[in-house]
Amino acid sequence: MKAHHLALSSLITLSFFLAILPPSYCTDDARFVDCSHPYECGRIINVSYPFWGVNRPEYCGRQGFKLECYDDEYPIIKFEELEFLILNINESQNNMTIARLDLWHGFCPQTYLDTVLNYNIFDYAPTVLNITLFYDCPLAVSTLIPVQNKFKCSLEVHALNESLNQGFEVDYDALHVACRWCVESGENCGSNVTYQFVSFCRNGERSYNCPGNNMYSLFSS
Repeated sequence: MKAHHLALSSLITLSFFLAILPPSYCTDDARFVDCSHPYECGRIINVSYPFWGVNRPEYCGRQGFKLECYDDEYPIIKFEELEFLILNINESQNNMTIARLDLWHGFCPQTYLDTVLNYNIFDYAPTVLNITLFYDCPLAVSTLIPVQNKFKCSLEVHALNESLNQGFEVDYDALHVACRWCVESGENCGSNVTYQFVSFCRNGERSYNCPGNNMYSLFSS
C-alpha cells in the first residue's frame, strides 16, 4: 500500500515539473537563418545566392557578387573600378541587365574607363552587340564613314543617353545545378572561408547536400 502511494506521489511530482518547465526547441544554425533572408533594394527583390550584401553576409554568396543599394532604388555591383546599376536580375536564366553608374546621367564621365568584366564568373549575353562611335574625326577619316552611319551630337545625344540607360545583359555563373539541389532539399546555398560552395543545413555546414536528400555531390567555386 505504501509502495503504491509512493509511486503515485512520484508520478504527480514528475507531472508537476513537466507542466511548469518551458518547452525546449532546437536552434537552427545562424548561417542557415541568415541565408534564408533575400536581398532587396528598390524594385529588385527576393534575390538569393550567389548575391550577398546589406542583410546577407558574405558567406551567403560568392566572391564577385557583392551588392550595395543606390538611393534605395537600384542594387550596385562593382567590377574593378567601375560600378554598375542592376536594372534587372533573372535568376532562372542566370543573367542580369546592368548599366554603368558613371554614364547614368550623361556619357561624359570625369574618368574614361573601359567596361571590363570578370570573365571567370561573368560574360556578355548573346544579345549584346558592340557599337563603336567616333567623334571629332579629321576630314580624311570622316570621308571614309558612310553617310547613313553619321550623326550629329546636337541631334542624337538624347537617343544615345536612352541607349546607355537601358543597360546591357550579362550572364553569370551561379553554380545553378548545385544550388538548385541544395534548395530543393530545404537547405540554403553559401560558401565557406575558402570560397567553396557549401550547403547550410539547420544543424550546420556541409560541402554536400544535407541528410535526407539522395543527391550527394561536391562542388567548388
